[in-house]
Amino acid sequence: MGNFVLSIPRKNYRKLRLNCTYNDGVTPLDLTNLTVIFTAKDLSDSIQGDSAAVISITILTHLTPLQGITELEFNISDTDIPEGEYKCDLLFYSDIDLDPVNSQQGKLFITKKVGYGTN
Repeated sequence: MGNFVLSIPRKNYRKLRLNCTYNDGVTPLDLTNLTVIFTAKDLSDSIQGDSAAVISITILTHLTPLQGITELEFNISDTDIPEGEYKCDLLFYSDIDLDPVNSQQGKLFITKKVGYGTN
């Protein structure tokens, strides 16, 4: 997957399909028995853990684990945070070991909603 960039309008539901690969960008990461944790934090946050995360989503089941395909689902409450840029990561944990087997860092942009669907 490499570094990634996500852009989601504020207060918006979004379901993203993720194709997880090793660093070569081709070989699928086998997600069998892996838990994927997505966290997003303020750019200025220097705390080592995720206690100050503004978004934290845990993915326990995957669409096609052997091919590295899973879904990251943002609820409206997840994206009800101030507009702006956040640092984020995906951590891949083995169900038997608490050490991450892989990780990817990226950026999350929460953007201004253009319309609110009212007349």
